[in-house]
Amino acid sequence: MGVYLSTPKTDKTSDNGENEKLRYGVSSMQGWRTSMEDVHAALLDLDNSTSFFGVYDGHGGYGYGYQSRLKRASLRVDFRMEELLAAGQQEQ
Repeated sequence: MGVYLSTPKTDKTSDNGENEKLRYGVSSMQGWRTSMEDVHAALLDLDNSTSFFGVYDGHGGYGYGYQSRLKRASLRVDFRMEELLAAGQQEQ
């Protein structure tokens, strides 16, 4: 599970974004870990009715949290986009 600091790192990193339909905010704090292991994704405009938000808990280290979980989530998003595109083509 990693090495811990003697005191938590409480500095926070925040971000936000919006489009014409949604507004979001995210914030993260490293805490007791020796490095930040968690990441997030916010994709507001996958198409005109689909957005994607993900929080990836980095148990096992930053590389594990980011690479494997983001890859799996991206595959799900790709699959959903294929479904949406197919449904749109069927409606035409």
